[in-house]
Amino acid sequence: MAITRDEADRLLATIGTVYDRLATAMYAVDSHPTLTYLRAAMYTGRTNQMREAVLFDVGVMWAQFTTIGDILEQARALRTQFRPSDARWIDLDRLLAGPVVAVDNAGLPVTVSLTAGQRGGNTSGAAFIASDPSSAAGSPGPGRIVGAVRVGDLAMGLQTRCAAATRRLEETGRAANAAAAAVAGLTASMTALSDLARGLGDDGAVAPLEQRTALLREQVLSDPLTYAPSGVAAAEIQREAAELAADLATATARLRTESGLRDSYPTRIAALLADVDVLAEEEAETAAAFARATEKIASPGLPPPPDSAAVLRNRIGELDGLHAQQQWRRLADDAATVRAATDRAIERARELRAAADGLVARRDELRGRLDGYRAKAATYHLDEHDDLGGLHVQARTLLYTAPCDLSAATKAVVAYQTTLAGLLGAGPITGGNEAT
Repeated sequence: MAITRDEADRLLATIGTVYDRLATAMYAVDSHPTLTYLRAAMYTGRTNQMREAVLFDVGVMWAQFTTIGDILEQARALRTQFRPSDARWIDLDRLLAGPVVAVDNAGLPVTVSLTAGQRGGNTSGAAFIASDPSSAAGSPGPGRIVGAVRVGDLAMGLQTRCAAATRRLEETGRAANAAAAAVAGLTASMTALSDLARGLGDDGAVAPLEQRTALLREQVLSDPLTYAPSGVAAAEIQREAAELAADLATATARLRTESGLRDSYPTRIAALLADVDVLAEEEAETAAAFARATEKIASPGLPPPPDSAAVLRNRIGELDGLHAQQQWRRLADDAATVRAATDRAIERARELRAAADGLVARRDELRGRLDGYRAKAATYHLDEHDDLGGLHVQARTLLYTAPCDLSAATKAVVAYQTTLAGLLGAGPITGGNEAT
């Protein structure tokens, strides 16, 4: 039994309402930024699989939407032209309530047909050819017909497809944004580094870093669903990005050093020369301390006096040639080496001066200790004791003879101290220090 006029109007209204919603939903899918992103380039891995699936599915969805629209248009025309008593009313019944849409195994409408016996010719409209799901998205080729559905069911199913497609696009969009964020900083750093290198005429110095950056960008951006799933960069990508960022920072710091040295060369050289002047003063004071120690201490065991200032002045002079040749990398290395050598030489000169002064200070300390022990002996009327008298003369002679045999003098002071302690019968003198 054919549908009534009221039933036809209700179905037309329901399908029309759904169709209007579908128009909005399809526009949202087709204009989604992530769909534009997927259409714009080729991808790899999971993202490529997603791309092919989504683009194919969008094609199926548009075919279904078009089919629904065509059927709705035909049904409205039939509803306007015929009455339930007309023979052609059965065509309206079949369009609205019958399984008139044949679909393939991907859901693509293949044909829209009415049953044989239609009157007045073919009102089925054009046939719709499916794309082969096994081929690339958008390539023509019919799939295997698996059945027929009613237009209302096709419309409801398309709503579900639209929602699913939107979710997939959102998921892919989050991954794409995370992937872009993971390499954005690296890209900016690499660009700045390349500009620095180009300005120094040393592009080759950063070529390996450019290659690493490009490879990581290509890896991540070509397959964000693998390397930034759920909108978070994978741990391995975070690790690689961190290592590359550190290397870029190191290279950038180096090139900035080269650039800074190039731009402020006179000032830098003046500072180096000033440091060498300080070194020359330190070495002069050290040489004087060596002379005092050699005069006052026998066999002081000191190395030759340091004399690095002259050598470093010559090395600074050689930097001018590198500057003239614009060999910025070597200039920065050599300038850094000269600065480090100057700092070490200043520190070494101070250490040697302290060692030389320490020898004389040790002699003076022994003199003070001997006087202290002598005063202690006098307190107990032992200063003229036979055992102490000779030891005091021996120690004093050694300490006041130039150059002083510091080792022998130390032993003589210890001998005096030990003998005095024995005479007092109280062990080592309180507050006394064992000489070494």
